Amino acid sequence: MANLFDRAVNKYREDGMGSLARAAYRTYIKRPVADELISPVFSRLFGPAILSRTVERERLLHHCSNDQSVVTEAESVVQLTPPKGDSRHPVFEELVGEYTTQELHVCELSDVELFGDKGIIVTDEGQFVLESVKGEYTYLENDLKSNPAQAVLSTTGVPGHQTFGTDHLSGEEFVATSLVDHTGKANHYGHWLVEYLPMLFGLEQYESETGTEPFLIINADPPEWMIESLSLLGYDENRLIEWDGGPLKIDNFVLPTTGHITPSWEFSPKSRQWVGRKVRDWVDHTGGGGKRIFVSREGLDKRSLRNLDQIRPVLDYFDIKVIDPRTMTFRDQVSLYANAELLIGPSGSGLHNMMFPETTTVIELFHPEYVTTYNYRLAEAFEHEYRFILGNETNGDQRRPVKDRCFTVSPSTLKSALEGWVADSEDRIHDGD
Repeated sequence: MANLFDRAVNKYREDGMGSLARAAYRTYIKRPVADELISPVFSRLFGPAILSRTVERERLLHHCSNDQSVVTEAESVVQLTPPKGDSRHPVFEELVGEYTTQELHVCELSDVELFGDKGIIVTDEGQFVLESVKGEYTYLENDLKSNPAQAVLSTTGVPGHQTFGTDHLSGEEFVATSLVDHTGKANHYGHWLVEYLPMLFGLEQYESETGTEPFLIINADPPEWMIESLSLLGYDENRLIEWDGGPLKIDNFVLPTTGHITPSWEFSPKSRQWVGRKVRDWVDHTGGGGKRIFVSREGLDKRSLRNLDQIRPVLDYFDIKVIDPRTMTFRDQVSLYANAELLIGPSGSGLHNMMFPETTTVIELFHPEYVTTYNYRLAEAFEHEYRFILGNETNGDQRRPVKDRCFTVSPSTLKSALEGWVADSEDRIHDGD
C-alpha cells in the first residue's frame, strides 16, 4: 500500500491530478473490467472477425503505391558488434551480425477515424491500420477489447462522435497525423524519443514535397518535455491537437511508417539521427565536452539502484555526475547529454538520451535476471560504444515481475568496469596519435 501511495504521489507531481485520475481509472477500473468481463466475450464473438480486418504494413504500402507515397528512408545495413569490455552475456552474443533495415514511407489515407486509448486508425472500409499502433497486434487487440462497442461500430460503418473535424476548419480539409502513444500513456519519455519524434523526419519530407502542413494529434495534457521537444523540431502549439480519446474523423491522414526496435530489426537509424542532430542544433551545448553522466532512477519504483549512496564515492572518483532527469527541462537535458562522453545508469528510457551526443559510451546496469537488448541495439544504430554491468538481486523484490525489480551494483565491480573503460579510452587516444 505504501508503494502504491508513493507511485500516486509521483504521478501527481509529474503530470498533475487529471493525469493521475485517468491513470487510476485505466488501471483499477477500466482494465480489470475489460480483462475479467469484456475480454472473454469479445474474444469469442467478435475478436476473430475484427482482427481479420487488420491492414498490415505490406498491404498498407501496396495501397499507398496507388496514391502519393513519399519514400523517407532507403534500405540500409546495420552491423551489430559485441559489447565492449570484459562482460559477456548470451543475449548479446546471439545478435551479433549484419541486418538490413526496411524501406520507410509516408502514406496518405482518406476518410479515417481515430479511436481507442492507443489511437487506432480505422479506414472508411472498417479496417484497422496496424501501423497506427506501431505494428503490434498486442496493442491493437488490447485496445479493441477496451473499446468493444466502438470497435464493432467502426467495422459496420456506423459513424462515431466527431470531436474535431472540418466544421472547425471553416470548410477546409482536415489533414492530420497522430503521435498518440500506442501504450495508452502520455508520459512515456523513451517511446516518445525513439518511436514518435522520428516520425517527424518523414513528415518534414512530406511537407516539403506537398506543401501541406498536417496537424499533429497528441495525448491530452501532455508533459512539458513533449511540448518542448516538438517546439525544438519546429512544431508550435498552433499545430497541435490534444486528443481526449473520443472517436475523431480525419479527412486525410498522413502516416509516416517508422522503424521500430523490435526483433524484425527495423533500426531506422536515419530518422533517429535526424532527431538527435536537429534538436542538438537548436540547443546551446557549448559548455564543453567530456561530461560523464549517471542517469539516476531514484524515486522510481522499478529498475532503480538500491545502493546509490554506496557507489557514489566510485562515481565521484571518476568525475561522474549523478542527475535526475525529472528535475530538468528537456532543453537542459539535451544541452547536458550533447556533450556526454559517458552515459551510465540502470536500464531505462533515460539512456535513450544517447540520441543527442555525436559519439559517446553507454554503460547499462542490469538486474542479474533481466537483461534486454533495447539500448544495445539503439547504441549500435548510432555507432556508440556499448558496455553493460550485471547487478545483484535485492531482498524484498522477489514477488514483483523480474523486469520491474530493483537491484544493487557492487562498488568494486563498478570501479573495475570504469577502470577498464578509461584504459580503453586512453588506448584509443594513443592509437589516434
